[in-house]
Order: sequence, then structure tokens, then C-alpha cells
Amino acid sequence: MRRAYLVIVIVSAFISAATINAVMFDTKIHELRETLKLEYKRINLIEPDRILIGRAIAIAEELISSINKSAIPEEMRGTYLESTELLSKAKTGTSWDSLINARKSAVDARMILAYGEVKRGELTKDRILKERAILDKKLKEIESSTSYHCSDLSGCIPYSEVEESIYSAIKWLDQIDQLEPIFKTSKERALIYAAGSIEAAEGNLDDAEYLLKQISRTEKRLDGSRYIDSVYRKLSKNVELEIQKCSDINGTFAEQTCKEAVGYYERGVEKFKLGLKASSIVDVIAAKALLGCVDDMLKIPDPWNSSAVDSKSIYGAKLSAVSSVNRASSKIAAMVAEEDIKAGDKLVKRIIETGRSGEAANLAYALYLRAAGVANLKI
Repeated sequence: MRRAYLVIVIVSAFISAATINAVMFDTKIHELRETLKLEYKRINLIEPDRILIGRAIAIAEELISSINKSAIPEEMRGTYLESTELLSKAKTGTSWDSLINARKSAVDARMILAYGEVKRGELTKDRILKERAILDKKLKEIESSTSYHCSDLSGCIPYSEVEESIYSAIKWLDQIDQLEPIFKTSKERALIYAAGSIEAAEGNLDDAEYLLKQISRTEKRLDGSRYIDSVYRKLSKNVELEIQKCSDINGTFAEQTCKEAVGYYERGVEKFKLGLKASSIVDVIAAKALLGCVDDMLKIPDPWNSSAVDSKSIYGAKLSAVSSVNRASSKIAAMVAEEDIKAGDKLVKRIIETGRSGEAANLAYALYLRAAGVANLKI
């Protein structure tokens, strides 16, 4: 509790408790809003240029313009609204945010169009499978044309953005197979979801293809395959040993940190097996970064079983996180920290919207502190 509140109570004892609580609440909300205003330097391994972003926006615009607004069914109106809002954000945002929002907008618009196509009998499972086969072929072509021309980590890592798009496309195409049970119970719904998956995968592959060409224009003609293999094996072995130390950690935010580190590591292992080696290294390094601050997380009160952290402490933790990210020596550690800051910001927004803190305040505080710890690591 801030001293200002005590002053209010002492000087204005005649004010009702309700009024005092309102003042306290307003002050807390002000501090939380100030917390959200704290900006940090965005970290990207490679930047999508305006041409790629413009292409993605054009696709979304074309799909949205093809929608007959008067014929949008009630259950799809929310999807249409989301699609148009995402497109607006894409036009005003920057870099990856613009590209991602444009792709999401296109997926939503495609699903709305698919609804009408299903009703008219134009969209069938056979058509979905044919479209999927075309994308499977394109996926293989991109994978076969990806080679690592680098001699150090900073030169190899940019390929991870290409591979992240490939990985996302693989997951979207796999989702079509997972829709098989739904085809048996709700064919219409399955076709709509499948159409959205096709659109998402196609966008991912377009991004991968474009980014690969972008890297190829500046790369040195060096074969970095052996180098990237050796880096992965060394890192993964080290992370495996660190994960074993997590077995004795229970019931704290440190345990949650361990679980997230394991998630990154397992995804990295999966990607390596798929041949997405640069991206796998990024995930393994991310796991290493989280594991590197587990000891510090043991010092934080359990977010789920502690009194709510005050707004001033949350502000201080965010300030520390922003400062650490802005001076981070490792781009990958900074990117992991950035995800924690984003998650913390979402929780702070929820507190502002609902007026309730408790667990949300504690988690935001813990995430900001972890972001600071991760960003400060030398990896």
C-alpha cells in the first residue's frame, strides 16, 4: 500500500470507506495503465519487408471483398468482424505484427466464404484433399531448397524464421487429418475448418518461400550443415541435464518455468527430426534461457497461493523487464523475455477491465520478473 493512501485516511477521516476504496482503486488502475505504457525494443531475427506484408494484406482484402455481407450467417458475424479488425491492424502495424494479422484476417475470411461454398455444394472433401496435395508438394520443394550457408550462430539463426513458417504450415496441414472424426459427425463444420487450415498453410508457405529468397540474396556460400548439427547436439545435451534438475521442484512458479522450458525443448527436438534445424536450435536456446532463471524463480512467492502483489510492484517489475530486454546481449533470450512481457501485459489488461487482481496480479509480476531474468542471461 502506498503512503499516499495513509495520508488520505489520516487527513480525511470523515470520507466514507467506499470513497477511499474508489480513490485507491483509481490510483491502482492509473499505475497499471502506466505499466502498459512501458515500451521495449522489439527483437526480430529477420524482418519481413513491405512487399511481403503488402501481398498478405492484398490477399486478405480480396477475400473480404468477396464476402456477401448481407448473406453472412449469424454464427459467422463475429468471425467477419474479427477479420476486418485484423486487416485494419495489419495496415497500421509494423513488421511481423502486420504480417501475422493479415494472414489471420485471410483465414477468417476464407472460412466465411467456405460456409457459403459448403451450402452451395461447391466445397467438398475431395477438393480440400486436392488443395492439400498441392501444398504438400510446395512444402517439399521449399524444404529441399533450404540449405544453411553460415559459419556461426548469428548467421544460421535467421533461417529459423523460414523454418518457423514451414513448421506452422506442417501443423495446419496435419490439422486437416485431425478433422477426420468431425467429418463423420459434422461434415459442414469440418469442411469450413479445413478450408481455414488450407488458407493458413498456404500463407505460411508463401512467407517461407519469400523469406528464404530474402536470406539467399545476402548469404555467404558456406555449408553450415555440420556446424548447425554440432551446435544442436551440444546445446540439447546441456539442456537435458538442466531439465533433470527440475524433478525436485514442485508447486512454485519455478516449476511452471521448468514445464515451459521442457515444452520448448520438446518442440526443438521435434523440429530437428523434421529437418528444421535452425528453428530447433532457437527453441533449445529458449529452453536453456528459461532454465537459467529457475533458481531466481524459486525466490518469488507462489503466484497461486499468496496475497495479491500491489500495482507499484508490478510497475517496477515491468520496468526492470523492459530495461533488461533493451540491453540484452542475446536476441533469443530477449525474444523469450518479450513473450513473458506480452503475457504479463495481457494479465494487467484483464485486471484493468475486471477490477480484480489476486492471481492475475501475481502472475503478471512473476512473468515480468522472469522476463528481466531471462533477458539478463549471457547465452
